[in-house]
Amino acid sequence: EPCAASFYCSDEATTVATKGCWPGYVCRGGDVYPSEKCPVGHFCAGNNSVPEPCAAGMYQNVTGQSECMACPASYYCEGEGTVQPEACPAGAWCPAETTRPYANLCPNGTFSDSLMLSAEAECTLCTPGFYCGEAGLTAPSGECDAGFTCGGASSSATPDSAEPSGAYTGETCVDRGDASTNDLCPPGHWCGAGSDAPVACLPGTMSAAHGLTNASQCEPCAASFYCSDEATTVATKGCWPGYVCR
Repeated sequence: EPCAASFYCSDEATTVATKGCWPGYVCRGGDVYPSEKCPVGHFCAGNNSVPEPCAAGMYQNVTGQSECMACPASYYCEGEGTVQPEACPAGAWCPAETTRPYANLCPNGTFSDSLMLSAEAECTLCTPGFYCGEAGLTAPSGECDAGFTCGGASSSATPDSAEPSGAYTGETCVDRGDASTNDLCPPGHWCGAGSDAPVACLPGTMSAAHGLTNASQCEPCAASFYCSDEATTVATKGCWPGYVCR
């Protein structure tokens, strides 16, 4: 009879096959010595009558191997029997042993137009003045709406702070330290479409309202007062003695 599958029979007068097929080889039956190397996309740990396909997230691009290799970070290995890892697509990131191209999407508020990201931290924060409204984007969704400011990493065209007063008051907006704030346009300012920062109402004008969309909505300073500063929300400087402030 032919030598049993999974074994090789190198000696004459063999009665029972006892020599297991070598790791990295396939013995399909009738083998004197192992000679068929395990194919790419597969592994042969030993005593193999057929090669075993690499599991999803693994690959093998060399023949005659006893194990598969882990799919490296920045790539994905989809399905069984992968020979060559595929580059992680734009809009996604792929840690080691990733099994699907879009298993890990860049989150809301970010995007990526680059291939081969390996970690979420490599996704690009949404461009100031724009918003990124869903996961897996390769470019921003569009401009921030008028009446709002998108300082960067906004996930909405109409971001709005939970605080009723918003993120700014008066002149603090002009020299603010947090340049990435996304919020409703604050009092004393106006925000056109695509604003990455609020624009202060000019001296001589004022506004206590949120969400102004253009400079014309800044009101003239209240009668009996003067407004010498930018971003005035409430007129508090009384007209000087001897002068009229209409």
